[in-house]
Parts: sequence; C-alpha cells; structure tokens
Amino acid sequence: MTNRAHNIPRPAWMADALCAETDPDLFHPEKGVTSAPARNICMGCPVRTDCLAHALSVPETQGVWGGMSARQRGQLRRKTADAADVADEKDAA
Repeated sequence: MTNRAHNIPRPAWMADALCAETDPDLFHPEKGVTSAPARNICMGCPVRTDCLAHALSVPETQGVWGGMSARQRGQLRRKTADAADVADEKDAA
C-alpha cells in the first residue's frame, strides 16, 4: 500500500495503528470540530510514537497523527526549532 498524499510506501507500523480500525473521518475533523476523540484513541495506540515521528518528518499538515492535531504539531515544530536556535547560539558563544 502507498500513502496517496505523498505517493510513498506506507510504513509497516501503520498496520498496528488503532486508527486503522476506526472511521478515518474522525482523524480529519472539519474546521471547528474538536479532534479530542481521535487524540484519545491515539493515547492508547501501540504505535503512537512512530506515528508522531512520521507526521513530523513528512510533514503531515492535516489531521490527527500520533495524538496531536496539525496545530499542535506546528507548535511542537516551532518549539523544537526555537530550542535548536538557542542551543546553536550557546555553541557559538
């Protein structure tokens, strides 16, 4: 199988994901609809960390991945980038 959005082979861990047993629309809520139900499913998923790592590396810009909404992943990316910038500044000093 391939990930149609990115035309790449699907990682093996996706077969073990709880979302594979759930309505995919739950993980892509419409604007203004909470993603909490999907995020709650993710919290019990055995491949949550693999999923989040995938979403951050691709990057996935929509939907719930690894227990985080697209907005939450964006915030995490910014915090990570800010922390890396601070570390670089300390190394340069």
